[in-house]
Amino acid sequence: IFPGKNYKHQIELICNVLGTPSQADLESVTSQKALQFLQNMKPRDRLKFTNQYPNATPQAIQLLESLLCFAPERRLTVEQALQSPFLESLHDPSDEPAGEGPLDFEWEKQVSGESHHP
Repeated sequence: IFPGKNYKHQIELICNVLGTPSQADLESVTSQKALQFLQNMKPRDRLKFTNQYPNATPQAIQLLESLLCFAPERRLTVEQALQSPFLESLHDPSDEPAGEGPLDFEWEKQVSGESHHP
């Protein structure tokens, strides 16, 4: 959704939509460079999704707002999102297996040619 060219560009793209993160949101930022960049950024307002997507249903807007949160701990989980009224017609708990443990993306480094060495 926010394919930045680098971390600064990606932060700019995110903040253009979500607005400037709150102090509480900044606590979830682990990169010192990103944190410093965010703290020095001019304040921005969050976009009103109802203005961006005037034909969207209230359920769609609610789901979008619940998924696009700066702090990861405030975002819906996949399981919570699937229970959203917007996805009600698609939700089938008997056909939605949960993953076991964290995903391993090491294969991306091999495909992209990134080195495993510092």
